[in-house]
Amino acid sequence: MLRNKLMVSLMILLFTATIAVAQGGTGQISGTVTDPNGAVISGASVKVTNAGTNFQRTATTGGDGGFSVSLLPAGSYTIEISSTGFQKYTARAVVNISQSTALDAQLSVSGVDTITVDVGAPTIQVETSQNGRTLSGDTIRQLPLPSRNFQQLLALSPGAQSSVTNSTDLGRGDAVI
Repeated sequence: MLRNKLMVSLMILLFTATIAVAQGGTGQISGTVTDPNGAVISGASVKVTNAGTNFQRTATTGGDGGFSVSLLPAGSYTIEISSTGFQKYTARAVVNISQSTALDAQLSVSGVDTITVDVGAPTIQVETSQNGRTLSGDTIRQLPLPSRNFQQLLALSPGAQSSVTNSTDLGRGDAVI
């Protein structure tokens, strides 16, 4: 009886830890693949490669021409989409933490020159209500933090709330965010 409870508790702990790690520092690239007439292309091969680390993920478009490559570490990516009878499509995109980068690709018929598209970071997040922010090392070094408490940086993100009730307490002790 105790052993069963211990096993169930361990399984719940591992499942919860896996979800927490998956939500951490990853984003995704998703979109739809179409032909020049706007018809969706199912079964197209999608290869996503991180420009800095050569980390690769692959996907195949579904019956609706849609694809989604999730759990991508933040960074710059090259996306290659290919299908039989069509020219290979190449695009570059930036993936940020907790964000989905949209990439709708239109494949050209074979014999047409390769098309390369640069997709920047999304300006408005419409796919999900999650909020995420990436702070660069330069930004962190330039911030005036009197106590060097890194947890104060969390309060700089939009939508974050801090339990510091008195502004003179900012930077003293541990702020619960």
